[in-house]
Amino acid sequence: MGEGIVPIQKIPKNYFFEITRGNVSGSSTITKFGFNSDIDTASTPEDIWNTGGVYVAPTAARVHAIVSNSVNDTSAGTGCRTVLVFGIIGDYTRVTETVTMNGTTPVNTVNSYLHIHLIQCRSVGSSGVNAGTITATAATDATITATILTGEGQTASSIFLIPAGFTGYITRLRSRMNCATANSAATIGVYTIPFGLSMQLKTQMGINNSGSSFVELNYSDSAPFIVPEKSWIRLRCTSVTNNNTSIEAEYDLILIQN
Repeated sequence: MGEGIVPIQKIPKNYFFEITRGNVSGSSTITKFGFNSDIDTASTPEDIWNTGGVYVAPTAARVHAIVSNSVNDTSAGTGCRTVLVFGIIGDYTRVTETVTMNGTTPVNTVNSYLHIHLIQCRSVGSSGVNAGTITATAATDATITATILTGEGQTASSIFLIPAGFTGYITRLRSRMNCATANSAATIGVYTIPFGLSMQLKTQMGINNSGSSFVELNYSDSAPFIVPEKSWIRLRCTSVTNNNTSIEAEYDLILIQN
C-alpha cells in the first residue's frame, strides 16, 4: 500500500450491539421514535411527535412544569407517581431528574432545559401506567415541549438535540403511515439544524398505502448521516394527500464522544 494509506476495516457485525451494551468507550446508541396521530392536508408541515403540530425550538434554557390531566397521576395515586426527565440543559450537556407527580397541579423541574427528548413514567400505582395525558410546558413561553399520552408510559418524539462534545451518526431511518382513505400518500422530510445555522433538508421518505405503507433507509453498511454537536434533528411530515393521516417515524442514532 502507498504511504499514508490506511486499509478500510469492516465494522464487526456485533459492533452496534456492543455499543448498546456499553462496551465501546465514549459511545452510546439511541432509538428515537415519534408518532403524530392526525395530520391534515391544510396543517402540514407537522413534526412527528405525539404533541402534534410544529415543535417550537427554544431560544434559551427553560424550567418546565410537569402536569397531568388526571388526579390519579400523583405521588400516592393509581396512575403515574414519578417521571424521569431526560434532557439537554443550557450548556448543551445531558442530565436527568426525577419529578414527583401531583395530579392536575403542575410541578416545576429543577433544571432548565434547552430540550427534553424523553420523559418516562418510572413508578406507578395499581393501574401500572399513567392515567391521564402528562405534559411538560416551558415556563417562559407556555409551549408544550413533551407529551406522554394516556396509557403510553413515555413520550414519542422524533426530535433530538445532539449534546456538546458528541457527534451523532444516523444509521437507519424508518417511517409508516396509516390512513383510512385508499391510495393516500405522505412525504417525510429528515431535517437537521446545525448550531447557529438554518434548517437543512437531508433526505425524504415517500410513503403510500396503495402498496406498502412502510419505508426504511439503512445506512449501517455505508456512510451514515453525520450530525455535529449542538445540532437539532427533526423528522417532519411535509405533505399528505388526505386528512386524518397518522405517521410514525423512527431512527437509530449513535453518539460518539469527540
